Amino acid sequence: MNGQVPLGYEEIEKKKVLTLPKLPSAPPGYEEPPAFPPRRETKPADWRKELPGAIKKTLGELPVIKNWSKFITKQVPSGEFWKRAGETARSQLQQFISEKLLDPREDIRKSIMEEKRPRKKVSLKEIGKQGLEFITFLPVTFDKFVQSPGEVIEKEPLNFIMLATVLGKGGAKAIKTKAARGKPITGKDIHRVVDEMPEKLLTRKQKLEMKSKIPEQMELSFGKAEAITPVQKIMTALKEAKPLRAKQEALYTAERARRFKKAEAVGKEITGEKGFYAEKAKLPGKLPRVRFEPIRPKLTQAEIDSMFKQVTDSPALSYLETLPAREGLGKILGEAGGDVPTGGELLLLKRVFSREFIETIQSKHTMWEKIKPGLLEGVNVPRALMASYDLSFGLRQGIFLAGRYPKEFGRAFASQFKLFGSEKAFKALKAEIASRPTYELMTRGRRKLALTEMDSALSLREEAFMGAAWAEKIPLVGKGVRMSARAYTGFANKLRADVFDHLIKSAEKTGRNPWKDPALVDSIIDFVNAGSGRGSLKVLEKAAVNLNTVLFSPRLIASRLNLLNPRFYYKLDPFVRKQALQSLFAFTGMTATVLGLAKLSGAEVSLDPRSADFAKIKIGNTRLDIMGGFQQYIRTVAQLASSRTVSTTTGKVSKLGEGYKPQTHLGILSRGLEYKLAPVASFAVNLLRGQTTFGEPLDVPEEIAKRFIPMVIQDVIDLAKEDPELLPVSIFGFFGTGIQTYGAKKKKGVVY
Repeated sequence: MNGQVPLGYEEIEKKKVLTLPKLPSAPPGYEEPPAFPPRRETKPADWRKELPGAIKKTLGELPVIKNWSKFITKQVPSGEFWKRAGETARSQLQQFISEKLLDPREDIRKSIMEEKRPRKKVSLKEIGKQGLEFITFLPVTFDKFVQSPGEVIEKEPLNFIMLATVLGKGGAKAIKTKAARGKPITGKDIHRVVDEMPEKLLTRKQKLEMKSKIPEQMELSFGKAEAITPVQKIMTALKEAKPLRAKQEALYTAERARRFKKAEAVGKEITGEKGFYAEKAKLPGKLPRVRFEPIRPKLTQAEIDSMFKQVTDSPALSYLETLPAREGLGKILGEAGGDVPTGGELLLLKRVFSREFIETIQSKHTMWEKIKPGLLEGVNVPRALMASYDLSFGLRQGIFLAGRYPKEFGRAFASQFKLFGSEKAFKALKAEIASRPTYELMTRGRRKLALTEMDSALSLREEAFMGAAWAEKIPLVGKGVRMSARAYTGFANKLRADVFDHLIKSAEKTGRNPWKDPALVDSIIDFVNAGSGRGSLKVLEKAAVNLNTVLFSPRLIASRLNLLNPRFYYKLDPFVRKQALQSLFAFTGMTATVLGLAKLSGAEVSLDPRSADFAKIKIGNTRLDIMGGFQQYIRTVAQLASSRTVSTTTGKVSKLGEGYKPQTHLGILSRGLEYKLAPVASFAVNLLRGQTTFGEPLDVPEEIAKRFIPMVIQDVIDLAKEDPELLPVSIFGFFGTGIQTYGAKKKKGVVY
């Protein structure tokens, strides 16, 4: 009707006599009667009684029904035949329904009389469509099953059960029973169904080929007629797989023999120098390593391919990252036996698959490999607690970049407050960085931007929070550790990513193309990582996690030493070198400005690099270190070079090696290193020596307590005891400024 009043409606209202105008939607060949009586003589129930017979008669003439017997008695018609037959049947059935079962005049008449819209005509057409699909699907499924049995079993389990019911005998009954009870169906069950299929449909050779594609060890759990995922199958198989320690050496021997045989064969064909190098080319490569029984037979090839495709198509991995991830997946599915992927490969797989899947793989580690991460995690718990309950990244690790990149630093500084209180904000930030066009540049090269994680391997966490996973589980205290680690990590990642993007854009403005200049990108990454407190450990890189159990912040130490080393700037790309030197000068100028303003405000500021108070703001007995970890190295070099030290309490200049209990060059170096020790390591040193770093009697309970109390709280306690009036100054310690409070006799505060 489309909202228009039909022709003749006014006359109907006046005379109360129903007249029906010509309808444009009437079927072809239909002659319109002059008028409708008030009610039809034929009731809806009349044509409904005719429905069964009419459908039976119509369907009996359809080609699809006439040829159905071919499927059972002769051969399966081609897919094209069933497609044509289905279209023909659907067309005939729709015509029958339209002409004989649905009279459009009836609906229009009712809409006029009852002032309602015509009813929607859906039921019979839908029933007919579904009926035809049921009739035609079975032969198509059979064709698919013959070509790719594994794919049909995996992706169309209900269709497979229907196919087994029609064509099988006892095997089909067993499968239906197992499926109904949720029990797994084995490859042997499917082999039995294939054997029971009529020989007119499948020759013996075809049956053997099909069965070869379905391993007998395969298990398919339908449950509610649904197959379990390949990931679940691997997890189950890994739990059941037994270790193969004795088989390892035999595999090595067999592989060596195979390679030597190939090399020898090549040597017979090619002689001389070329032959020598051709033989060598056949020998290299890692020897196969297995730890547990092969689990590959319990999966179909289609399932294995789907796992690899899941890794390849994952948006969480770049193309270069999919290569080691797939390498790790291949180790699990080795033909001779499975092996555990490396730590880096597992980290990449963790981005694609569930945590339970990764933990199941890790369960195949050796006893020592299982214990070691726990030991390292436990040793780092005190440091995680000491670094918690503050927002210290900005004025500590990130301070070097603040002067040159104030916008990027300001945005990252502001974001930490939201990150501190919201897990959702942290995940959103991580996703935002990963979605940037430059993310590939950050992660694809030989060097990678330090985008750290929280719930990941120790090597990928910020070093201050390597023990956070266990510390977070401590009742009441753990929540604060989590919040601090989230703010710290999020601030670091945002600052690094923003400064990186700024430098990439600046390089493009100068005509450089970072996408085709990996050396430029590597230089930018080196500078940004070092400038944000995560320097490279170079030859010690692989020992980074172990090194963190000894030193409080080895990467921060490397960062500060690199930024004070002229060689670091010399090795950078010219464009990056200019940016790095500008950052150094901006940081120096910012530091000098703050110190000058503090001195004008009445605070004491020492400019003698031989003094421990060098470049610190001293108010009473409290010192503020605003240099973010650079001051200690400058002071140490000055003391060693001049062979003199200056007392922070008396101002007396002492020459190394002279006087009562003199300081020595070795003593200065060892004390500087001791200040950088991790909590557990420093406690062990004090315990062996029998006194503290400052020569005081050792109070074991107090020393233990200090290593489980956040440093910001220790600073507040020291201020409250020595200078209560300066308690507001502790806010700087909350944001990362170093605070020490000590008088002439006693030092307090820990320097890291």
